[in-house]
Amino acid sequence: MRPRSMSAGRVATAIVVNAIVLGDGSVSISSVPPGVTFGITRTGPGAYQVAITGLGTGSCPIPVANALAAATFMYLNGGFCGNGIVTTTVTTGDGLDHSFALLAVGLGTPAAFANAFGTSEVTLPAIGR
Repeated sequence: MRPRSMSAGRVATAIVVNAIVLGDGSVSISSVPPGVTFGITRTGPGAYQVAITGLGTGSCPIPVANALAAATFMYLNGGFCGNGIVTTTVTTGDGLDHSFALLAVGLGTPAAFANAFGTSEVTLPAIGR
């Protein structure tokens, strides 16, 4: 798929969700703008199911997760993104529960040029697929 770009003079708004998630899957603090839903559930040791909706029109927002106070990495394990929606499982590299920071950014496209962006729907890679 070719990258899309905006024409000069058109303005889009970044829609940002950020949160601190504790090792038990509870949210310590978050910033979720109006019109956006954010949910997270611990599904097992070191695995957290994330669902975010309302992150723009035609965007495929990929979240970023970073471990806090732990020497491990985090990765996304499968899921889906498209039309301002993302679902994925954030997994810790060592398979243990850790607190982490989560950030997801979508592009709020005004209706006048939403068609210029089209829609992108992507199945995210998963281990074992």
